[in-house]
Amino acid sequence: ILVRYMSDPLKGGNDDALETMISKGISLPPMTISTLMRSLTTPTALLLIAQTLPNTVPWGVLSTHLHDLLATDFRLSLPQATSLIAFFGIGGAIGGIFGGILGARIYAKNRGHLPLFMGCTLASSAILLKALLDLDFHQAAGMETAFPLLIVAGSLAAVNGANIRVVFINLTSPESRGGSI
Repeated sequence: ILVRYMSDPLKGGNDDALETMISKGISLPPMTISTLMRSLTTPTALLLIAQTLPNTVPWGVLSTHLHDLLATDFRLSLPQATSLIAFFGIGGAIGGIFGGILGARIYAKNRGHLPLFMGCTLASSAILLKALLDLDFHQAAGMETAFPLLIVAGSLAAVNGANIRVVFINLTSPESRGGSI
């Protein structure tokens, strides 16, 4: 139904630079590997990728390995370890939504503050996860502290994912954004 009755908006139709190109009859390059490589020639984009790639893997596998760590090394039961990881995931969902909203507000006020915001939240999340590993889970206070700690840590860890595309889009030229995202 969508294909039949809906039409795609003009590619880049809301971007002033692309509107000018399109009005002059200049066609946009197709999304190819060479388009992606051209967008990576910006030194700041390369720096962003160099900073982002190493930290995406640890956050992506954290849930699996943290569960194993809690169950094996800290000798928590599987339901206890699973409930702790669930709270980290709940925090991640909260951080993805509100981190994106807050990031958009920060970006609207000052573009330069968004990367600072992202760095501070990521560092804070790592500090909170380190504090989690210092808890004594065999005392009630340790478990009671772990739940809110994981919600906040998950919320702070998810802020980068909600905002990284905005930063990357602003580092690439308008005509190569589609291939670089």
